[in-house]
Amino acid sequence: KAAADALAEKAAAEKAAAEAAEKAAEEMRRLEQARREAEAAAKCVAEERAQLEAAKWEAEVAAKAAKYERWRWEAQQRENEAAVRQQKEKAEAATRLVAKEMEQLQNAKWEAAEAAAEKAAAERAAVAAAQQAADERAMLEKTRKDTEAEARKVRE
Repeated sequence: KAAADALAEKAAAEKAAAEAAEKAAEEMRRLEQARREAEAAAKCVAEERAQLEAAKWEAEVAAKAAKYERWRWEAQQRENEAAVRQQKEKAEAATRLVAKEMEQLQNAKWEAAEAAAEKAAAERAAVAAAQQAADERAMLEKTRKDTEAEARKVRE
């Protein structure tokens, strides 16, 4: 009976050893699965970190581009404002020049009108002088005729 008990114990021990080996193998498979999952998770984390780095870089590039665009827009606005100021100054200068020329033209018109009035007055004075000279000639002619007639009467 002792041999049978020893065999039974040996069988039980072997069964326990087999179960322990099975549990150890199962634990090894479970650990291997966990290692693969951990590696996959680490790979995902690395990919996400790379994506985040790329997104950060893209955001920095976009921010620099936006800053450049704003600077370029502001420079364009300054150029446009300067061009508008320059055009306004040119227009004001042209307006002043036109006003000055209009004043000179008006002065010339007044001077021409005064000269025409003086010419007309001179022409009237010349006509009056010519009329007076004609009247004086006629009177002198009459006086001469009267004097000749008197002289004829006296001779007769």
